[in-house]
Amino acid sequence: MPQNNRQQQGYYQQNQQQYNGYVDKSLPPRQQQYSQNNQEQYYQQNDEYSQSPQDVKKTSYKEPMSLKKKVIIFGSTGLSILIIGIIAVLFIVRAPITENVVASKVVQPGTATDLELVWWKPDTPEQNEEVYSDIIDNFTEKVREQAAVDGKQMRIEIKIVNRKYDEVDYYSNLTEEIAKGVGPDILTIRNDDLPAYKDFMVPITQFKGAVLEQYKSDFVDLAVRDTMANDEVYAVTEYVDNLQMYYNKEILEQNGISEPAKTWGDMDLQSSELSKENYDDSFLISTISFGLGGLLEKQSGKSPNISTHQDILPVLIRQYGGDLYDYKLERSDFSIDDSDAGKSTDPVYQAVKYYMSFSNEYDDKYSWNENMPNDLDVFVEGKLIYMLGYREADSLISSRNPNLEYSIARLPQHNEDSKRTMGRFFMNGLSVKLADETKYQSERYWSEQFLLYLASKEAQNMFWDKTNLPGARRDIIAEQKKGEKTLQIFADGALYAESYYKPDVLKVENIWTDMLEKIKFSSASLESPILEAVKEYEQLVKNGTHTRRSQRD
Repeated sequence: MPQNNRQQQGYYQQNQQQYNGYVDKSLPPRQQQYSQNNQEQYYQQNDEYSQSPQDVKKTSYKEPMSLKKKVIIFGSTGLSILIIGIIAVLFIVRAPITENVVASKVVQPGTATDLELVWWKPDTPEQNEEVYSDIIDNFTEKVREQAAVDGKQMRIEIKIVNRKYDEVDYYSNLTEEIAKGVGPDILTIRNDDLPAYKDFMVPITQFKGAVLEQYKSDFVDLAVRDTMANDEVYAVTEYVDNLQMYYNKEILEQNGISEPAKTWGDMDLQSSELSKENYDDSFLISTISFGLGGLLEKQSGKSPNISTHQDILPVLIRQYGGDLYDYKLERSDFSIDDSDAGKSTDPVYQAVKYYMSFSNEYDDKYSWNENMPNDLDVFVEGKLIYMLGYREADSLISSRNPNLEYSIARLPQHNEDSKRTMGRFFMNGLSVKLADETKYQSERYWSEQFLLYLASKEAQNMFWDKTNLPGARRDIIAEQKKGEKTLQIFADGALYAESYYKPDVLKVENIWTDMLEKIKFSSASLESPILEAVKEYEQLVKNGTHTRRSQRD
């Protein structure tokens, strides 16, 4: 027996107990034995999420005997064609569990099969062709080798051409192409977009029963919740980025401070001591970019100057003990007690008041105003001590100013016993066009197989190696927490990161910007704009989901 086969056999023997539950006891004894043997072949591939024989019986779509179709993934740097094979053992089974499902997947020895899939990905640093090339190569090599064992040839082409990403056009182009019956087989969206784009997708059918429960156990809570709807998995992700705190080491050390602020109390003290105003009403040195929103042109004529304000405010509200949405009751839980007695303890009021205090020129914490440029630009220039940002900002900062002495610290908490931060990620799912079994049986089957592999520890390890982003799988995070300090911080954050329900993403996020603008640039009391924001969010929840579109629409 070849060495790699002996290793695979040993792997199956070690893990046989875990997968015995997948044998279909409803089959006659002979077919039960076949089902067990088929599992043995399958789990030798060390893919914890692929389809079990029991699940195959329930599959509504069928893999045709011969495939003359293609798998295309678009990317901005050009089309790259990778010769790949197939990871699922069901491709090579010799005796059917059910005649009409499995037998149709058998390819005659010596035949060649071509498959191409289309995958649309956003054009971002962590979502590009180079990141996924090794993952695709590995997947296709496994498929090719398994097909060769049975004297078959299987050629799958996966090409990554990144689509330009923005808040509106990426999504409108995607839905327009799908509506025409074309577009991708696999698509990529943000985690908070699933409610509005679920109708443009189909669930990954192989996440059922024990496999679904394993998925829920393997991935962090946010990754599970935001990839699922109606207890079905619609997408998979390889990472969970989250909001933490960047800081300028040099400025702190020059002021005799050896460690960054660990609590918001520390931040208050440093802000009153370290911020230095300029003659033009800006700041020579600002402690932290808090206190404003996106600075809408209709209010101030300025460009956005706090990049993550739409995430900072929800995080502070959660840290103070407030809620935004009740997932069990499926209703808004965003509220405020605006009575004189209630305001002193109301978490929403207190969170907004604290955030705004940093842009109040009469407050000791004053360190930011509308005259400041974008906070990322100020941080890169070395004039901002603290900035809240995601892991992806790290590469931007280091590339723009390689000499900047900065590091990353954990986001301060209002209550150490209940840590909160905001999480976000892109996730990959199946286009609704694959629901058409008369046209896309092959594309759906193999698209699912690739996504199942993408969820495996092996593939996610390769993703981590290329991106250094915090993982989505708990076992990956456990390894990351043993590594370098900054990755430890983000990896730990992935475990408790949150999001909240956004039925209309752009309108929901704009609630925070509008509220902050009204507080800062109108004579309204603090509670009045907050009450308006509460009512607007409640109404958006009642109105139901809506896809992204220009705010002018």
